[in-house]
Amino acid sequence: MGNSTPLADLMVVSPVQHEMFLVDVKGLKENNVWVVRRKTLRKQLFYIFALVPTGGSNRFVIMTQEQVHRILGDKLRRKLRRMSPGRRKAGKKRLRKLEGVGSRSKAVLLYEDKWQVLPK
Repeated sequence: MGNSTPLADLMVVSPVQHEMFLVDVKGLKENNVWVVRRKTLRKQLFYIFALVPTGGSNRFVIMTQEQVHRILGDKLRRKLRRMSPGRRKAGKKRLRKLEGVGSRSKAVLLYEDKWQVLPK
């Protein structure tokens, strides 16, 4: 579906169940943060985060949209707790615009090579 679509990059049909699902692919060439924006929850939206370093092994993290939202929400809550009460409202709005999933995050690494998350 390309870069101009806000929902997903790929429409896929599972080979066994023949059910359609969407995949949003995020790529990096070095350890950093995959930029992810919150979207309306959809049951059949999945993320594949790819780390494709020059001269290194490729790594893939496969997650449901719900799992990604949970990580983003936890990260936002941790950041807001560190802010003073007076700055939280403005901080919440600003932080939501800068959401991302870290390639070194322990929470993200739990989903490395979890291809079984995708429909069969």
